[in-house]
Amino acid sequence: MDTIEKCNELKGNWLKFGSFSWDYEVDDPENWCIVYTVNRDSGLLTQSNASAIEKIMTPFLEGNDCNEEHHNHWAVGWIDGYSIRVFDSDNNPTPAILQWIELQEKLEDYPLLDEDDYSAREYEAMIENLESQSYIADVDLPEDWINQVLNYCQENHQDMLENRDDQGAWIDCDVVFVELGWKEA
Repeated sequence: MDTIEKCNELKGNWLKFGSFSWDYEVDDPENWCIVYTVNRDSGLLTQSNASAIEKIMTPFLEGNDCNEEHHNHWAVGWIDGYSIRVFDSDNNPTPAILQWIELQEKLEDYPLLDEDDYSAREYEAMIENLESQSYIADVDLPEDWINQVLNYCQENHQDMLENRDDQGAWIDCDVVFVELGWKEA
């Protein structure tokens, strides 16, 4: 599919939404599309890509062809993205929509836009998951317990360090604390 076909497919896509209305005045609404990048329940991959997309799309927010969107729904939470003008007054694709299409093509080739950001999110989520278990462990932990647990898992339970559900690795502290002698079985 060429760029013009992609633009025509995106143009007015919000008209197909079951219950959508603009929160502000749009002069040519049929020439705009709505695209979403992240929602309340998004995993780490989607969050990382949304962050990368935000960095790339931010310069387009200064013109009149792109707006940030944040939509709420009482039942499903929130969803963020952009409204993008598809064609300019000369019927040429806007720079904002061309950038969006380029981003989508990159994601078709490889599903991750920023490896470093994603790795950092995986690590932070793993640490949060680990810390959440420390509150219920009911044991006295050494000051550097997180490093000790991570090193122990690296040597003995590498499978616990895997991010299996896109929410960060889940280290089973009941098992590891017993094996480290910090907790009775």
